[in-house]
Amino acid sequence: MFPNATADKDSLQGLHDRLRVSAFSIGVMGFVVNAIAYLSIVLLGDVTALITLEVGSYAVVLGLIAFCAYRDVYVQRVLFGGLVAIYITFWLTAFAYAYRQETMLLSLPLVVFVPLLVTMVLPHKLLLGLIPFQFFAMHVYVSEFGLADMGVTWSDPQQFAFSLGLAGFSSVCFLAFAVLAIARTDTDVKLVDLMGDKEHMASVDSLTELLNRRAFLNRLEDHWPPSQGFAIAFLDLDHFKPLNDQYGHQMGDYVLGEVANRLREVPSTLATARLGGDEFAVCCIDPGRQKPAEEAAAELHSRLVVDLQTDIGPISMGVSLGFAVYDESYESLSMLLRAADAAMRRAKSTKSGWATFDHEIDSAALATSSIEFELKAALRSGNIRAAVQPIALTSDMNVTEYELLARWVNSGLEQDPGPAQFIPIAEKQGLLNEMLWVTLSEALDELNFERHRLAINVSPAQLSASDFVDKLLEVLEAHAVSPGSITLEVTEEVVFRNLDRNVEVLNRAREAGMAIALDDFGSGYSSLSMLGALPLDKLKIDQTLIRKAQEDRRSANILNAAITLAQQLELIACVEGVETQEALDQVVAMGADQVQGYFIGRPSLIQTLTGSDV
Repeated sequence: MFPNATADKDSLQGLHDRLRVSAFSIGVMGFVVNAIAYLSIVLLGDVTALITLEVGSYAVVLGLIAFCAYRDVYVQRVLFGGLVAIYITFWLTAFAYAYRQETMLLSLPLVVFVPLLVTMVLPHKLLLGLIPFQFFAMHVYVSEFGLADMGVTWSDPQQFAFSLGLAGFSSVCFLAFAVLAIARTDTDVKLVDLMGDKEHMASVDSLTELLNRRAFLNRLEDHWPPSQGFAIAFLDLDHFKPLNDQYGHQMGDYVLGEVANRLREVPSTLATARLGGDEFAVCCIDPGRQKPAEEAAAELHSRLVVDLQTDIGPISMGVSLGFAVYDESYESLSMLLRAADAAMRRAKSTKSGWATFDHEIDSAALATSSIEFELKAALRSGNIRAAVQPIALTSDMNVTEYELLARWVNSGLEQDPGPAQFIPIAEKQGLLNEMLWVTLSEALDELNFERHRLAINVSPAQLSASDFVDKLLEVLEAHAVSPGSITLEVTEEVVFRNLDRNVEVLNRAREAGMAIALDDFGSGYSSLSMLGALPLDKLKIDQTLIRKAQEDRRSANILNAAITLAQQLELIACVEGVETQEALDQVVAMGADQVQGYFIGRPSLIQTLTGSDV
């Protein structure tokens, strides 16, 4: 297995970082205080060689503590060792001052409290070890020198009792610090355990105890590029949903658990995960010279398809498995993952059970898989951009409206995917709304809404979201754009998917001030009853009609009838697909209100348009 990037490691790193910050603070603050104290002594004219030696020793140790903490080198050892060194140096110099009769009135309070300040952050073992030394040093210093410094003339028994009391007090303080250090250590251990449990829950699938998708990908990324060759297998259970529906979720969970157990037993496995639902992934050592990739894939597949023994009898388990072996042609981990996914898709479509990735056979599937893998990241990174195509009035050819479109730029793929490639995938992955908010926000920032309207394409799936209109109004309000400047373009699919609900949503948008347009009219199964069912303001006539109208008279009559129908229903008639002057003259003669197409203007990234254009 790959070494676990466990929470214990993360939590211990967090504790280390906390100690490092503390060590750096102690080193810097101690160094500053030490320097100020020495400067004060200099100004008072009380500097001696012994004081200079003491202060210099402290400066070296405190500077070393700060430096090691800053560079993150031996932080704990240097901090604790340095504090013990300061503690010992303090006592040695305290006795040296006493023997030289260089003590002062504050000497006794200093020997009582300074050792406590220096040692209070030490671990309990060091504190317990220093207690006898502290007791002896305090007792000797107080009884021999401390009381004399204070000018006290007590009897010998009184001096002995007082020195024992102070020695006992300081020793009890050391003991209290040791107890606190034990409690602090116990808390840290519990914190590490808690973080470990939390990370375990966040990285492991609760049903199968395998890694989840996020943890699996993180584990692979931590070891990319690999120091040793490995292979990725993606697998999907066949007909799992019917089994789940027929025998219940309990049986489905049992099947998933058994598949997980079988995956754990696969030799040379580095990491195993349940990606979600009935999808699993395995990272294993490259079979290399021992066996061909095809043989390794077949063996893995054969392990998984053995009938499961259950209370209701044996259950046949079908598995579609895709296998991809790392080599230098894979420039990134995502490419290798997409290759395994493409091979799995081929195995599923051909019902072959398993397949190894083949560049020639799987290139098309790999392109689709690449889009699916990269689309979410593209949305987050700003590579899905707003584009607009102009819509002009036939009366004066002035552009009064733009249709909002999406373009994928800087994809990092061999060729930037076109809308026909990534829009269906975005709908499948439930990303259409996110894509709309990204591109809409960009367009709302750039367009001049005093001169232009903005048309937005909306799918039935988007309309079905209960908060779609509310969210749209929020976005418009955030950009200070009136709903009256917006047209929602829908297709005839809104009639075939929950018509009542869609009409309700469209009516609400219309009440807020937006216009509603029926897009691609004449391209599918459009009927007159649909025009009566939907709350419409505009009819956008599909480009296929204008193209056919230039070829034969009958198609021209159909186009003319569609324009006339729109006008009779008091709808704006907009003809799409106008690509030539001849086509423009034809629809103008038929009475169209608006035109759109390459002759009027091609789609362009909105930020490439000049100020006069928008």
